[in-house]
Amino acid sequence: MEELRVVPAVVRSRGVRRFLHRRVLRSRLPLGPVGPVTRAALGYAIMGAGSPADRVEAAVRIVHACPTGVRANWARVLDRLDVRAGLARLAAPTSVVVGSEDRLTPPVHAHRMVAALADPQGLLLLPGAGHMAPIERPAEIAAEIDRMATAHLPGTRAGGTVTTTDPETTTDPERTAVA
Repeated sequence: MEELRVVPAVVRSRGVRRFLHRRVLRSRLPLGPVGPVTRAALGYAIMGAGSPADRVEAAVRIVHACPTGVRANWARVLDRLDVRAGLARLAAPTSVVVGSEDRLTPPVHAHRMVAALADPQGLLLLPGAGHMAPIERPAEIAAEIDRMATAHLPGTRAGGTVTTTDPETTTDPERTAVA
């Protein structure tokens, strides 16, 4: 929680910031209806400043759909979660994606993850994106997944196609199927 940026930087004391982060993220208080206040607060916490209103709305509704107890308990788990040892044992080629404005898992975490990976394949930093980068920037996330699949899955071509041979098809032994 030391590096979270949900609580604005005006609160300078690290101890006070840590206390407030824990209280906010672990809160069991219901979010109430989706309205201007919760939309603004959640938008600030999970989205980049320039995110389109329709994507902010989608992300806010996802958070609102999460039951209060589940949300609070998940925050407790994340507060104690330490994946560092597991990253070094991860044998699969791995790319890390992070939004430059992610206040919940700031880019410094992504840099540490890349440094700890056994087979890092890069860091995709999405300028202006927040914690909900897949909602904010779906095309770039999909392109990174495609890049990794093309580079590391046998028979995969750019664009997500998989080549296979099927003796029951026409005389052409190679068939392309969209995965």
